[in-house]
Amino acid sequence: MPTAAAAEALDRIHRTNARLDRILDARADAADSAAEQERRDTMRRHADRCADRRLRYDAAFEPFGKRAPEPMADSFPPDYRRDLFKTAQNYLPSDHPLSGVDPHEEIGASAMPVMEAQLFEALREQAARPTGDNRADSVNDPRARRVHIDPDTGAKEIHYVARKSFIADYAAPVRRVLRIQDPNSGRVLFGPAYPTMPGR
Repeated sequence: MPTAAAAEALDRIHRTNARLDRILDARADAADSAAEQERRDTMRRHADRCADRRLRYDAAFEPFGKRAPEPMADSFPPDYRRDLFKTAQNYLPSDHPLSGVDPHEEIGASAMPVMEAQLFEALREQAARPTGDNRADSVNDPRARRVHIDPDTGAKEIHYVARKSFIADYAAPVRRVLRIQDPNSGRVLFGPAYPTMPGR
């Protein structure tokens, strides 16, 4: 049977262990809380950088009537920036040097600002003078309408730029003439001769 001194020592050890457990638990909670706070701060910084990048691409996409896609909650800014670059390539003509570049594989972090500046310049050119790839199919498409306001006079000019002219629907149907034949003699005056029957 333990003596009173041994029981008191054992009780003291239990109290010390309980106090140490509480201290360690508090430290672990504080570490978890600090780690969670750091994770949230990092996500907030990433979200702010993605939002800033999205605003820049929104301005570039506005002339095309589009907006930049929103980032995911856990988007990593460099990856999101490359995704936006890839989306912007859809507004370039197919023969443009930047249209075939893979931003995820071929553009490094140091080259990205230079490539992005070239991309924005190409998008501005496409918005001002769209090529065949970026023109609307017809003038009925709202994207065909281009409004230009003279900064000096404030005069507004409206232009419609489309692949198909607005007067194309008014044109008479065209039939191709293959040959012209003299009705009296049957001789072909214009075009290839009629094929002859075998044996004749």
